[in-house]
Amino acid sequence: DFGGEVDNKVGSSELADHGLVFMFQSLGDNVTQPIAVFVSKGPVKGIDLTQLVIKAILLVEDAGIQILGLTSDGAATNKTMFKHLGVCGSKADLKNYFANPFDNRRKIFVFCDAPHTIKNVRNRLEQKKILKVHPLKGSVKWQHYCKVFELDSLHPLKICPQITKNHIELNSLAKMKVKYATQILNQCLVWLDEWESQLSEGHIKDEEFITKNTAESLRITLKSTIDLSLFL
Repeated sequence: DFGGEVDNKVGSSELADHGLVFMFQSLGDNVTQPIAVFVSKGPVKGIDLTQLVIKAILLVEDAGIQILGLTSDGAATNKTMFKHLGVCGSKADLKNYFANPFDNRRKIFVFCDAPHTIKNVRNRLEQKKILKVHPLKGSVKWQHYCKVFELDSLHPLKICPQITKNHIELNSLAKMKVKYATQILNQCLVWLDEWESQLSEGHIKDEEFITKNTAESLRITLKSTIDLSLFL
């Protein structure tokens, strides 16, 4: 049931197994408010999600609130929505915004949920064990983090007190913990375009780089953060 905004199965006896929530969060004040809730059988299609998002923006803007950004995780349906909105995270065709449907003189910047994107980088490093940023520089190795934890565990006064065994020995639940990822990967990100150039030029291997999806999510979010900061 999408509230009559998009086509759906009228009178269907199927039970919903997915929920979709739109939430508004202010930038200047501590205000968070759900503005729409939908249920569906399976995930909402990307084109339907696009229509619902545009409708939500129009209604909120009509109420007198300016929408500056759109944030979502990296689910496939959200990525499809990005394409319909003209957003692209590739290095060659980067576009991190779309025109505000209420006022096309203003931009709406897109953010891929940053904590979960960082978590994906951490999971990629844990899975592959080695990532390489530059062919002439040392590799980023998971075992380095393991060794730091191992040595730190030998002393009562710890250098990294927040790093626990759960950060190093990841089970299926730990891989979903955003907090663990942000604590273990708290160093500055290497310039993403330079890193990807090493891959495209054949200097490093695919398995030594993060996934394309994660790279594009990072690029969109970083660019939107910079652009929105300048706007504000």
